[in-house]
Amino acid sequence: MAPEPGQIGAYLDQRPGRTWRPLLDTAVGAQLLTGTPPEWTEWRRGNDYYNEAVLIWLETDVTIRQLTKGEKSLDDFCKKFHGGESGPPQIVPYTFDDVVATLNAVAPYDWRGFLEDRLNSTGKSPLGGITGSGWRVAFADTVPEYYAAQEKSRKNMDERFTIGLMLGEAGAITDVVPGMAAAKAGVAPGTKLIAVNGRAMTQDILRAAIKATKTINQPSSC
Repeated sequence: MAPEPGQIGAYLDQRPGRTWRPLLDTAVGAQLLTGTPPEWTEWRRGNDYYNEAVLIWLETDVTIRQLTKGEKSLDDFCKKFHGGESGPPQIVPYTFDDVVATLNAVAPYDWRGFLEDRLNSTGKSPLGGITGSGWRVAFADTVPEYYAAQEKSRKNMDERFTIGLMLGEAGAITDVVPGMAAAKAGVAPGTKLIAVNGRAMTQDILRAAIKATKTINQPSSC
């Protein structure tokens, strides 16, 4: 299942690797990032140019709609950029300048600056497409059906947004988010979570303990 923009925005917005590694570098270093183990992905980053590009193009679409008062959209860019004459398949190379020029032909704007900023900046993920569409990224204390289905399919447990842990089967810790509770407690990839507050670890027990921290002032023991 491919992640949707809200999910992409949520995990990229807190991915600490974005504090030092710009998106462009994940493309330049693709041959090094492809096939890397899950340990320290949150700090190293992965092939994020795939997912983060979804946010960039969503923001591009929103910007075009705002500039043209809804008369044009990303569809118009795609028709101009990818459209061609009927006939046999052709190899048509393009450059960054071609992308900028086509965007300007659809809706004049500082597209070069827009794209360069999102490709080379560090820090928060580009959520302008989500917020500009009237949505926002929000977190809840229950697991959405989409996430539950992902966890069942992948046999993992994603607590990156709460205590900063990604777990595999049987409590195996595959990654931690630097700066969050688990990392501060000394938890590291390659270790295993076997118990929570003296009880054998299960998804339900761990999540109940995490949820309980909203109303208690003492940390759980693992």
